[in-house]
Amino acid sequence: MPHRRLATALTVLICLSNLICLCGFANGLAQNPAQEPAAPGNRADERVSFSRDIRPLLADRCFICHGPDGTANASGLRLDLADAGMGESPSGAGPVFAPGDAASSIAWQRITSDDDALIMPPADSHLKLSPDEQQTIRLWIEQGARYEGHWAFQPVAEEIPVPEISDPWVRHPIDAFVLDSLRREGLQPSGPAERWRWLRRVTLDLTGLPPTPEEILEFQADSTGQAFEKVVERLLASEHFGQHTAVSWLDASRYADSFGYQSDLLSPTWPWRDWVVDSINRNLPYDDFLVQQIAGDLLPGATREQRLATAFNRLHRQTNEGGSVAEEWRNEYVADRVNTYGTAVLGLTLECARCHDHRFDPVSQRDYYNLSAFFNSIDESGLYLDSSHTPTPALALPTEQQLAVIDQAETILQSIREQLLEFDQEMVARKYPEWKAGVAAVGMISPPVAAWSLDERSDDGTFANSVPGGKAATSPAENSVVPGKTGNALQFTGDAATEFPEAAANFDPWQTCSVSFWMKRPEGLDDAVILHRQNGTDVGFFGTELVIRQGRMQYAAVRFWPGEALAIESRVELPSGEWFHVVISNDGSGTAEGMRLWINGRDDCVVLRNNLYKAPGAGGFAGFAMGQRFRSTGLKSGAVDEVQVFDRALCNVEAGLLARQEKTVEVRQVSDENLLEYFRATIPERRELAAEVGKLVRAVFDARQPVQETMVMQEAATPRPAWVLHRGDYDAPRD
Repeated sequence: MPHRRLATALTVLICLSNLICLCGFANGLAQNPAQEPAAPGNRADERVSFSRDIRPLLADRCFICHGPDGTANASGLRLDLADAGMGESPSGAGPVFAPGDAASSIAWQRITSDDDALIMPPADSHLKLSPDEQQTIRLWIEQGARYEGHWAFQPVAEEIPVPEISDPWVRHPIDAFVLDSLRREGLQPSGPAERWRWLRRVTLDLTGLPPTPEEILEFQADSTGQAFEKVVERLLASEHFGQHTAVSWLDASRYADSFGYQSDLLSPTWPWRDWVVDSINRNLPYDDFLVQQIAGDLLPGATREQRLATAFNRLHRQTNEGGSVAEEWRNEYVADRVNTYGTAVLGLTLECARCHDHRFDPVSQRDYYNLSAFFNSIDESGLYLDSSHTPTPALALPTEQQLAVIDQAETILQSIREQLLEFDQEMVARKYPEWKAGVAAVGMISPPVAAWSLDERSDDGTFANSVPGGKAATSPAENSVVPGKTGNALQFTGDAATEFPEAAANFDPWQTCSVSFWMKRPEGLDDAVILHRQNGTDVGFFGTELVIRQGRMQYAAVRFWPGEALAIESRVELPSGEWFHVVISNDGSGTAEGMRLWINGRDDCVVLRNNLYKAPGAGGFAGFAMGQRFRSTGLKSGAVDEVQVFDRALCNVEAGLLARQEKTVEVRQVSDENLLEYFRATIPERRELAAEVGKLVRAVFDARQPVQETMVMQEAATPRPAWVLHRGDYDAPRD
């Protein structure tokens, strides 16, 4: 069963013979070819169409009270539905429209009434039907009052009868329609245009450019019978044909090269524009042209170009204004996709149904949100950072040269990872049993490279680093020294950060490092920043962060949340009102599996995100900050103690020792799995191989860094719940 968004695209193409706005004109033409409205009083032979002639009148004058919007329809009479129009009037006085008998139709009686209390539309509405419009309704009733479905949902007739006209001016069926219309208006067609004029017109029409002098001379000199055809073929083969023809679709698709709202930074969507131009130039069938843009990512074995086509759904404006609510704006983007799909593909204005049932078209509010659900489940944020961080989901578009460099770097990295795995297997089989038999207790493999007890603050506001030669931590005076887990601790106001300027914990994806500390979380603080090394603003941060989210601890390396990030989260809620121990660690592998988070010595986390194509970037200082981040909820009234930094990834045994504040643990008290992990961490040769992995991970990220990215559609693993939103408000879900 195809995914719903793909099924929607396919269903539209199957059910509708023509999806552009000309569908309405073609439908009317099919019912009554080349038939122009006759003058009042001479219309007996005119065939009146409900879709073309009657529905627009009713929509403009009557549907506000007698249309699809149930909230405005006090009488319950719906003139847009055949069953109601052909049925008994609410008063019971007779049929609303009596087929073939205008005089017996209650609607006709009310339309022509002289009584201000009865006339429709009501006198106080200031809506009137002109005498000619009234006669159009009368003719429709007398011709049988036949209802037709909304034109946008009707197939175009497969065969349209061509007017039978014998005239040398007619050389194509279209000419017959044109000449028939001209004759009924008492006009004569113009004669053939001069050759240069014709060439100018056709060149402008197909390429948007005038012909060159050389092209004019060549065409003037061509006396063959195929001169005109050759010109058209040449113009259709020109790259300018696709460029010129694409303009109207780019307009309908609201294409722009910037985000549109505050700051209005450049938006990297030009690869989609190039795809449109190329699709036209290679004559991609119209059904494929639409399917790929609506749901190309969901096609089986979707190619890069088919995924790129879905940028059509991401061309909406986006905001990076501080203080904006991300979820509110995400819903605006979803609505924009629905509205654009309606106008560009269906030829319908759907916007009204976002807040209520459409008053003029057969689209309910529930229909609107049924449709919006198809465009609602991608990993996106409602806010963007800047032009250097493409909003996710994003598609990487490396050149052939870039791809060769990336492939080479990834191949070498994979080779070293395999060597590391082989080394582990060989060393475990050869050395582990002997090592285990010869050791009684294990302790910390190596000491921290930086440590702060936070017991006392110097006059300059810094805390001493107990590691000789290490740098001190800077601490604003607002954060205070309070009794801690061991001696004193640092308590945060939530508005001031303490920086720990130690280069050993830069948290790049390829860096091996760990940070250990004690922490106290106040009651009720369910969301807060604990530690970070990030840049950005409140519309989005990039870099590494340790935060509290809904009472759980989350450790993440973020380039653009949520689609491009590595993130893990504790399974259990954090303790509150008591001290607990925290260790975060990174093994330099550039994956979420290489990130660890221990709480009181327990490693019990779930992977939230594991997709990082480019490096997140870092903060503006060497080290990290604790307790506060720009325009974020800080660790108000929370405290930390005994902060330590390691230049390697810790293991389970070491995290347990730190949490229990012990120097060593007997081997017999350690599980074989944890002891094996500890053994691997002690082998110098293995650490060298692991360091080589880190260097190659960096090489891969460096190779990807210059690659162009653009926004596309990509379904989230778990679809978002879809709601009918009261009055379209993001925070007012109904059902």
